[in-house]
Amino acid sequence: MITLNAGAARVELYPDAGGRLGQITVDARRLLRGPGDGELAWSAWGCYPMLPWVNRIRGGVATFEGETITVPVNYPDGTAIHGLAADTPWGVVDAGDTAAELAVELDVDRYHVRATQRFALAETALTQEIEVVNLASWRVPAGIGIHPWFVAAPVTVPAELIWEGDGPMPSGPPRPVRGAEDLRQAALPPGLDRCWTGLTGTAATIGDLTLSWSGPITQVVVYTGVEGFVCVEPQTMASDGIRLHEEGVEGTGVVALEPGATLAVGYRFAW
Repeated sequence: MITLNAGAARVELYPDAGGRLGQITVDARRLLRGPGDGELAWSAWGCYPMLPWVNRIRGGVATFEGETITVPVNYPDGTAIHGLAADTPWGVVDAGDTAAELAVELDVDRYHVRATQRFALAETALTQEIEVVNLASWRVPAGIGIHPWFVAAPVTVPAELIWEGDGPMPSGPPRPVRGAEDLRQAALPPGLDRCWTGLTGTAATIGDLTLSWSGPITQVVVYTGVEGFVCVEPQTMASDGIRLHEEGVEGTGVVALEPGATLAVGYRFAW
């Protein structure tokens, strides 16, 4: 574990556990579901990076520009979930009192990428920068996101649209939000696992916390399936976005990352 400290704020990073942000503590208040909350699956605690794609791939098989991509199925529903890096050890490039840099190289089927995370802690905020470089000699469908498990509080998301469907995998194109789906006013509806788009701002709130972002973030997933916690996941591509992209659906956010090119985003957790 790497520990960062600034005033009353403390951050724990776990390089070996998917390079994740394991806990943020401010004045003894824990902001995340952390490693002390019981025996949890790799997907169920802290805040981990999702890359070089996000959310789910049905059966671990996708098609992109005529090429088949096969990635490991790692979830009981038979999908490949949350990318390739969140359950993979990361290396420590640098670590100091208030900042750290982690990196990992991934080489799985068509994906050969290098990813870097940089964290910087101040007394009132933590910033996180993530970038992915395509090391392959061909284009790949790329995406970046984070998956924070916040302690539950009412949520706002500046989104006008939601992907059609009743679960985590869209069944149709985006449509206007309605009823309890409209998170532009603070709410915490139970049983959510949906992907919002049509973003009109660059920040969500979780109670008195603000999660803001920069870069090509076009989607936010919200999950309220575990009592006491809420996941608010700003990401560059839609859930099941590679399939939707190949079907010609607009607004997926999938980036065709050229050889040698970089996709980068930034996040800021403020309290």
